[in-house]
Amino acid sequence: MRLVYTSIHSGMNDEELQKLSLEARELGVRCGISGLLVVCDDDFFAILEGSPIAITTVLTNAVRDQRHHSLNVLLAETTNIRFFDSSKVIKLKELARSEKPLARKVKIAELNPRLVKEEQLEDTIMALAEAVQGLPS
Repeated sequence: MRLVYTSIHSGMNDEELQKLSLEARELGVRCGISGLLVVCDDDFFAILEGSPIAITTVLTNAVRDQRHHSLNVLLAETTNIRFFDSSKVIKLKELARSEKPLARKVKIAELNPRLVKEEQLEDTIMALAEAVQGLPS
């Protein structure tokens, strides 16, 4: 299953971001989830891949997580293909700085989770998967 959601956070300092990255890696290993959490100025943009039970568990925990609110599911689909090999958490600014030339017509530096339209979603996911390929977890 693949799930994409956005939510609003109240700011993430480096220590909080490191803790969140560690939690995501541990959860990924424990539950067989891969994906990406992009930390934007005020928003999270999350892509999760794994079994429906694992994804539902993570989503339930995310709804209860006090670090963010206003969770909005953009996509929930069944799939046989994973675009991410592990769980990563990265700041949008860092990702935009290291952005490789992409085959997709998506400018990662301009990602605004609140404005992603359904017709842009697939290209956005693919562009993010390409951009993080080879980056450490």
